[in-house]
Amino acid sequence: MNSSLYKIAAEYIDFKIEGKIVRVPYVIARYAIKKYGNFIDTPDTATTGKYRNFGGKGTPKQLRHAVVSEAKKEGFDLPKKTAKQIGQFMEEKGIGIDCSGFTYNVLKEYVFKEKQKNLDTLVLRFPGELGKIERFFLQKNRVRRISAVTLTSDLNGLENQQWSERKKMEKSTEKTPMTLQGATP
Repeated sequence: MNSSLYKIAAEYIDFKIEGKIVRVPYVIARYAIKKYGNFIDTPDTATTGKYRNFGGKGTPKQLRHAVVSEAKKEGFDLPKKTAKQIGQFMEEKGIGIDCSGFTYNVLKEYVFKEKQKNLDTLVLRFPGELGKIERFFLQKNRVRRISAVTLTSDLNGLENQQWSERKKMEKSTEKTPMTLQGATP
């Protein structure tokens, strides 16, 4: 794995509060459960509001701020708690990350550091002019509007190979890697 990418992901993996490494809970927004059903039925999954505690889309800095704020409000003494207790507190309060929030935030930092491009200006949710207009007007806090479906959409990838080379690749077992539109040098 690219060391720059790993360093960014490590902020979630080695999430620190009060000098303790805390496992960031997986959260899913309640509206998503209503819309898609509870497809994740594990005891380690927390639920949160769409706009509460960043709705599973927060950066490590935002999540840390949410934990500290909730702890002050609830009288939860972070310095005296264990990493496990802090993780349970985060779960109870719906503070955590979902898959697309993690992926988007890590990728956004990586694309900015490596390519000096803002991922918010690259990702499309809709095809054609509608997608470009939506992306332009709703750039702020873009991660809120992003799902795994959006991130894996053909709208957000380009083949790295020319058409003739692609045909050769289809015959082999190795597939062509995808890159973000506009993120290539």
